[in-house]
Amino acid sequence: MDWILTGFLWGSGQVCSSTSRVYVHEDLREVFLEKLVARVKAVTICDTQSAEALADKEGSVPRMGPLVSRMQCDRVWGYIDGAIADGLTCAYGGQRADLEGLGLAPDGYVG
Repeated sequence: MDWILTGFLWGSGQVCSSTSRVYVHEDLREVFLEKLVARVKAVTICDTQSAEALADKEGSVPRMGPLVSRMQCDRVWGYIDGAIADGLTCAYGGQRADLEGLGLAPDGYVG
């Protein structure tokens, strides 16, 4: 599960090798999804270059930083909106994070 989460979050999911699919046998689907959602809920959205984040040398708190540009942000939300329009549901989230007080601008970029 750790490597799957790392695959989703490394570079805020903006690297060529970012995990976009995970194949799970249907008998394991519900348990897997429950565990994955629990792990994702533990992720802290923050400025990953902040003093606090950089001080966590052990990586004890899973973190995700901002997207690189407005274009990338719009692309990600396009995928989410398209999936919802196709009748899919989000297992967790599906709305913009509350960024107030995180040192991030309201549009999700480091301020």
